[in-house]
Amino acid sequence: MTKIEIWKDINGYQGLYKVSTFGNVKTPRGKITKGWFVNGKYKKVRLYKNGTRKDFYLHRLVAIAFLDNPQNKSDVNHKDSNPENNHLSNLEWCTHQENIQHASRNNRLKRQGKKVKNIKTGEVFQTIDEAAKKYNIIPNTLIYQLKRKSKICQFEFI
Repeated sequence: MTKIEIWKDINGYQGLYKVSTFGNVKTPRGKITKGWFVNGKYKKVRLYKNGTRKDFYLHRLVAIAFLDNPQNKSDVNHKDSNPENNHLSNLEWCTHQENIQHASRNNRLKRQGKKVKNIKTGEVFQTIDEAAKKYNIIPNTLIYQLKRKSKICQFEFI
């Protein structure tokens, strides 16, 4: 991990806000902020421009400023699975599927003990894996849809 903090202007907020390789944001008045946690998981920062405020995930600001993304991947992964660690060395661009696979390999997706019900049939499953197997769905895809309460998901937690 590099010990020198490097700062870059935040795209769209040049001359106002800067983001660093350490995962910090510098405000127009020079104050350094580390953001706040959203749902106890990822940090966000609020930026203002022309009287309009907008919230951004801190790890995405770091990745956009410092990491090349030649394959135009959509997600930013925390390599150590710690969303508090927004240091540049801990971030990488990945596809959504790669992000889910990383979370699964690192036991960040909890499948055990989560009963689910098929909304259309009323059928209850003791685990997400059981429901996914019966309906030929990738378990991680079902978890993703359940957690985000996707409108296309035919299951719900019970």
